[in-house]
Amino acid sequence: MDMAPFLSDDALKNDCTKYQLIGLTEHVGNANNYGHYTAHTLREGSWYKFDDEYFKRVREEEAFSREAYLLFYQKIV
Repeated sequence: MDMAPFLSDDALKNDCTKYQLIGLTEHVGNANNYGHYTAHTLREGSWYKFDDEYFKRVREEEAFSREAYLLFYQKIV
């Protein structure tokens, strides 16, 4: 993701503007007061799903098809 359109001219001169999605959190349930959270993270070039004590490697398409609650980005340097 390139953040350049959202940064000031000063920020563009001094910093990298590209970010890579490295993780997301998903809430499964019908309401805010109950449900379950899972996470997908990018580790060493592969995506993994974490669900309590279980984890497994998943395809990138599966990770990107989630209805994310939070997104985590890392600056590309």
